[in-house]
Amino acid sequence: MIFDSLRYYWTLWKWKRCAHNRQRPNIRIGHMRDFFHQLNADGVQYAVLRWFDSIPLTNEEEKQNGGHGDVDILVDGKDLLKVCRAVAMHPGKVKLDLCSNSLILATDIKRFTFYPPVLCRDLLTSRVMDERGVFYRPDNRIYLYSLAYHIVYHKGLQSGLPTGFANLEQQAPRNNRHDPKGTLLKLAEAVGEKLPEEFNLLQLHLWLKKRGWNMPLDLLLRWPRQHELLPQLYKYESDKLRQALGNHQNLCVYLLREDAIKAGATEQILVELRTHYRILDTVTFTPEQQDRVIRRTRGGNWTKRKQLRLFLPEIAVVCQALVPFEPMDDTAAASSEQKDSNPDILFKVALRKKLAEQFPDASDFLHGSDNDIESMEYIQAIYGDDDWQAKWMEFFPEK
Repeated sequence: MIFDSLRYYWTLWKWKRCAHNRQRPNIRIGHMRDFFHQLNADGVQYAVLRWFDSIPLTNEEEKQNGGHGDVDILVDGKDLLKVCRAVAMHPGKVKLDLCSNSLILATDIKRFTFYPPVLCRDLLTSRVMDERGVFYRPDNRIYLYSLAYHIVYHKGLQSGLPTGFANLEQQAPRNNRHDPKGTLLKLAEAVGEKLPEEFNLLQLHLWLKKRGWNMPLDLLLRWPRQHELLPQLYKYESDKLRQALGNHQNLCVYLLREDAIKAGATEQILVELRTHYRILDTVTFTPEQQDRVIRRTRGGNWTKRKQLRLFLPEIAVVCQALVPFEPMDDTAAASSEQKDSNPDILFKVALRKKLAEQFPDASDFLHGSDNDIESMEYIQAIYGDDDWQAKWMEFFPEK
C-alpha cells in the first residue's frame, strides 16, 4: 500500500510538471486487463478511441505490444486522478496516449483538447462495453465519425488516402498496421451510413461537416500539429466564405457564454460593443443553433481552466465596425502580429480585461471572431446553411 501511494504521488507530480512545461507525459502501463478492470470498478468515464482488436489484453500480447503502438484513451477530466492512480498501480511497457475533455494534467495538446470538447462529449456519452467485456469504447456510429476525424485532421497525408487536391499528392501510409479505408467502410455498412463515392480526404471532410463532426474552420490554422492538408482545407472553405461575403467588410461576431449571462453582464457587453460597432443582430440561441455553433467554432472557448464542464454560448451579437479598417489577412489569424494590429482583437482583449474587473467570477466569457472569414462562418453556423442568406439580405439590402 505504501509503495502504491508513493508511485501514485510520483506519477501525479510528473503529470503536473509536464502540464506546467506544456509537454505530454510519457505514460507506460502493463496488465491491461487489470488496468481496465480498475477503471471500471472506480466508475471512470473513459473510452478507448480506436483499433480495439489490437489492444494487448494478455501477457504475451503485451510483450509484443500487440503490434499496436499507442493505446489511445479519452477520459472525463473529473476522473483523471483515478486514472493516475490506476496508471501508478499498473506499470509496464505499453504506451498509453491519454487525452481528456479538459485542459489539465497534460492531457491537452498545447491548450487544445485532442477532440473539440463537444465531440469529447459525444464520445463519452456514446460509449459501450467492448464485445470482450473488458473496456469501454464509442459505439459504432461515433467510432465511424471519430476515426474519420482522426484520419483527416490528425493524420492527413500520413493516412495514405488520396487527398482530393490536385496540388497535394497521395503519400504512402506512415503506419501499415491498420486499414483506415477498410475500417471506415465496414463501420459505415454496420450503421447504415454511406461514405463518399469519391473516397478522399477532402470528401471525408465535407462528409463529416454535414454530420457536425468536422474540425472547425477557426481551428484548422490554429491546430498545434499542423500538416499540409489543414491549410488546404482552410483555403477550400475560406474561398467559399469569401465569395459569400462579397464586398462587405469589418464584420465581427461575439458569442456570450452562459457564465456571462448568469453574471448579469449582457447589457454591459452590449453597451461596450456599441462604442465600436454597429450591431446588426442579437440572437438568443435555440438548442439547435447552440449545437451548430459549438460544433463549428473552436472548442477551447467552451471550456474554463480547472473547471470540468462545457460553458456553452447562449447569445450571439453580429456586428460591423463603425470605423472602417483594412481587412486583416485571415490566414495569419493566429500570429502575434495580428494580435498587435487587428482592431477587433485589440478591442476584444481590452473589453475582456474590463469585464474581468467588473465580473471577476466570469473570466473570458466573451468570444469573438478575428476576421471577416471567421465572421461569415459564424453567421452561417448561427442562422443555418439554408437560412443565412435571408438574414444577410436584412443586414445588407440591395440598393
